[in-house]
Amino acid sequence: MKRALLPLLALLAACAVPPEAPSEAAEATARASLKADPAPDASVAAVASETASQGNTYDMTCGPVRARFDAAPLPESMRARLSDAQTWNAREGGVLADGSTPVAKVQPMPDLSLIGTERISVVCDVIFDLDAAGVPQAIAPRCSDARYDAAAASALKAARFEPVMKDRRAVAHKGIIYPLEFCFND
Repeated sequence: MKRALLPLLALLAACAVPPEAPSEAAEATARASLKADPAPDASVAAVASETASQGNTYDMTCGPVRARFDAAPLPESMRARLSDAQTWNAREGGVLADGSTPVAKVQPMPDLSLIGTERISVVCDVIFDLDAAGVPQAIAPRCSDARYDAAAASALKAARFEPVMKDRRAVAHKGIIYPLEFCFND
């Protein structure tokens, strides 16, 4: 709902005629719709209930898991590795836009035998370094369920990427975070 209001607010701000002041009832309704999302456990329960009646979509499976996962701070080991990588990349490596990943030539494909029979939605962030040939190195996964760490690491190990370029030549790049998601639509 918040995202839907932002374009509307931008459009209103661009208009030459200021909008009329909303009534107190309209303001109260708007404030109620902008309140924070329910607690994670309530959100997951609501998603499970909605899923049963409407079918499964990303917003009902991995979406809430990803939102909670992204809200949690990175472990100190990952923060330190990213800091070291930033320094190294500025001196030696190629440049990627913040938050972007290199283009995958061979997509990471999880070995589903490593996951087992439990069909829960899990999200992961896998940090790795990329060599000049586009091969992932020093792979370290962080998943919302640690039982999926091996599947995430295995998937990234088999992936291949376009190399990062610097001055028209392929170079290594450190500290890339690649998001992986195991979303089950039961």
